[in-house]
Amino acid sequence: MNYLKMLKESYQEYKGNCFDCEPPSKLNFISTQVFLIWTYDDCMDEKMGLEFLKVCDVITKGDNFLFIDTSGGNYELYLRTVSYPFFEGKLEWGNSIRGAWWVHDLVEIDSCGLHYKGKQLLKEKFDMRVLIPTIQQFLKGEDNVKFARLC
Repeated sequence: MNYLKMLKESYQEYKGNCFDCEPPSKLNFISTQVFLIWTYDDCMDEKMGLEFLKVCDVITKGDNFLFIDTSGGNYELYLRTVSYPFFEGKLEWGNSIRGAWWVHDLVEIDSCGLHYKGKQLLKEKFDMRVLIPTIQQFLKGEDNVKFARLC
C-alpha cells in the first residue's frame, strides 16, 4: 500500500464529512484518525497530535535517550505519550520503555477514518517505521495547525 496516497485519500474523505463546518486541518485528521486522540476539542486534539508526532519521530530515529535527557520536560512528555493506548502493541523494548523501538511486524490501527482505493480500512496493519515518516511528509509544506497554537 502507498501510505501517502492512503493518507491523502483518507483526508479528502474526512473533509467531505464536514458539512456545515470549516474543514479540519491535516493535523486534526492525523490526531483523530491515526493516533485516535478524541478529546472533542480541536485545539487539544492538535496539541496532543503534535506531541505524539514529536515522540514518534524520536522513536523512529532511535534518539529516545538523547530526547529524554534534554531539558524542557521531554522526559515527562515521552513517558506520558508512550503510555497512551495508541502505542500499545506497537513498541518493543529491552530493560526500559525509555529505549523503545517500533515492532518490526505490521501493527494494527483500528480506525474507521482510513481509506485506500475507495475502500474503508478497518483494523488495517501498518509498518510504523514507514508510516511515521510518511505522516511527516503528508503534513510538510502546509500550515496544518489551526488551533494548537491557541491552547
